[in-house]
Amino acid sequence: MSKVKFTKPPLQQVAFAVEFQELVDFSSVHFGLYWETIKDRFPETFDEYPIFDENEESSLPPLRRVIFMSENTSKAIHLQNNGFAYNWKKTNQIQYSNFETLFEEFEQEWQLFREWWTNLNPNKLDYQLVQDLNYRIHYVNLIDQNSGWLDSNNYSDVFSFLSKKLNKNFKFPEVFQSKLSFKMPNDLGVLEVLIQQLTKIKSEDDENDENEVDIVLFILQASSEGIIEFDLETWFKSAHEYILECFLNLTQDTVQEKWGMYYE
Repeated sequence: MSKVKFTKPPLQQVAFAVEFQELVDFSSVHFGLYWETIKDRFPETFDEYPIFDENEESSLPPLRRVIFMSENTSKAIHLQNNGFAYNWKKTNQIQYSNFETLFEEFEQEWQLFREWWTNLNPNKLDYQLVQDLNYRIHYVNLIDQNSGWLDSNNYSDVFSFLSKKLNKNFKFPEVFQSKLSFKMPNDLGVLEVLIQQLTKIKSEDDENDENEVDIVLFILQASSEGIIEFDLETWFKSAHEYILECFLNLTQDTVQEKWGMYYE
């Protein structure tokens, strides 16, 4: 079966995440212990606020989220006591490879984390082991003048579900936000699609002052909704296929050509 590929995709970020039962024995010291096992690949660390839901019944203050960053800043691991994420982002030097490569990297890092935690104390009870609760996959696309979008009047040239048929007294809104939600087949969960128009932050030497609003974020994010009906590999690969199908259905053929779509 042929696969859809793009030579110039508008993709900026991809993230794979697993939420799991809170590790009651996990403390701040474990961030450092874990970092020792991955420091050769992720030499930088940063503290951030948690992104996974916290246990409201816990008597302890919530732990921070720690980000372990690769040297070229294109890849990162996010860790909390109840969640693990592997993130790729586009840089000037690093372009998108493919889903298969990134998923393999995520799967490997996730397995290494599980093994590390188990090996800290091989006699842990079942409730102290990593128990998957939810899967997520997250795609962030940036569409600008270089990738098919000019201004708020040509949304329908990019997105197939938006129509140009407006009353002559109306132009397309200058500010636009949209949220769509789809139930994925086979009880995979839910796919949310977010479209957000943003104002570009101009550099000091940018002489063009005609239109500041020239960036659109096109985000597709899937969640298993707390129901684990499939093994990790099956869910992520199935969710990826559905996201790709949705991406193709919501965007116009002409803009897909600009992104260099082809079949492999």
